Amino acid sequence: MLSAVEKCLHTQLPFPWSVIKYEAHIIKKRKLRFNVNLFSSACVLLHSIDQIFKPLCMKTKSWITLFLLAGIGIALFLLPSCEKLKEATTFKVKYDLPDSRYNIDKLSSLKAEIELFSQPYDAINVDSIAGSGAKFVERVTLYKLKFSIEKPETSNLNWLNSARVKIAPVGGTPVEIASAPVINSTDRTIDFIVKDTDLLSIIKEPFILTVYGNLNGNIPALPMEVLLQSGLELTISPIQ
Repeated sequence: MLSAVEKCLHTQLPFPWSVIKYEAHIIKKRKLRFNVNLFSSACVLLHSIDQIFKPLCMKTKSWITLFLLAGIGIALFLLPSCEKLKEATTFKVKYDLPDSRYNIDKLSSLKAEIELFSQPYDAINVDSIAGSGAKFVERVTLYKLKFSIEKPETSNLNWLNSARVKIAPVGGTPVEIASAPVINSTDRTIDFIVKDTDLLSIIKEPFILTVYGNLNGNIPALPMEVLLQSGLELTISPIQ
């Protein structure tokens, strides 16, 4: 069926304005319908693409999650293994410091803490003690500290309530490294409770050990010869 414009063209008649306006309206409607159909087709296409790639994205995310979980699992497995390996390869070397003897000629009858005696030491050559493992020395601690009365043989520690020991680099700040909170009056020897203090940086330079005693007012037989025995323990760990 011919439109009004086509009829005018067919009959070669002039175009009336009403016909032109009508045809313009028809063209706009057709164009709008075309755009709507085009948009609908595009939406359908996008939806189809989304349906295709969405499972792929989900699978990719699943693989990434799986790899992350596997990595965490491997890390959790290896960390304890590394710690166990380090523990298995770590060893300790003991080194006794030279014995220190000192004569106590007088004591105060006051109930107070005093310095019983102080002993200087040369710097410790850690390399010579550890040998080939010198560069793997992790820390140095005390493993023993003993204070004893040597003479007179009848004397005991009934004049002490407690005692403690400090270490200090020459000219440096003292650090408490051992203590004896309770001393039996019949004892002649104090086995100090040593602290787990790393002394590596201190013993590389000349240092001083000082013994402090908390007097209880009793006066022992004097003079008294006392002995201080001490020992270091080097922890060597090839796996850092």
